[in-house]
Amino acid sequence: AEKRKLRYAVELENYNRELHEKIDAIPNEKRVEPDIQIVAPALEASKYCVEKEELRKMFVNLIASSINSDKVVDVHPIFTDIIGKLSSTDAKLFRSIAKGNYDEDCVIFGASIKSISFSLTILEQLGLILSKNKNGNGADELKKNIITNDIRLFKCVIENFTIMNFAFDILYENIYDMITKYLFKENLSGTTFPRHKSVISFFVDTIELTKLGRQFKDICL
Repeated sequence: AEKRKLRYAVELENYNRELHEKIDAIPNEKRVEPDIQIVAPALEASKYCVEKEELRKMFVNLIASSINSDKVVDVHPIFTDIIGKLSSTDAKLFRSIAKGNYDEDCVIFGASIKSISFSLTILEQLGLILSKNKNGNGADELKKNIITNDIRLFKCVIENFTIMNFAFDILYENIYDMITKYLFKENLSGTTFPRHKSVISFFVDTIELTKLGRQFKDICL
């Protein structure tokens, strides 16, 4: 218990330092009074994530953006809830997809197909990414059946990201099946993702950010 307290204290200090550095980097003339609806929930939620670097940095960027006049217009209260619902794996995967950077530290490589498929499902359910068909012509039929338009997606978001269990299960199975079939076709099948250029091409060709995902990226990454 004492070790856990000490570890938390160290990470809390890192969080405090990172937040101050980010805010100090904002020119004085661009600093604005933050919206309490953004900052208060973000500070409250972030205390549960300080030991997870990926999530901690997202909160740092969110809070700093709410003080920056160049970014504040794109900050939304829902971003706090989104970060709070991500695991470290989800956050790492979203960063790789958003930045198109599948480097040595990319969570895809060395991770199980099951874990990555589930993270992709979470990111899609939260409205951050969209699965494209092989030709890149927008959402597949399953996605169209689950969320038919932006209004229904927004309704899911404001209702605490709830969606019918069977729909979520089917979405996960669809993504898992899509990935396993592709790896089998490329003779790359196995329990983990191989470090192979065709796997990167697969992600680039089949996944894109939504409008919400792009805005979330600009504010929180």
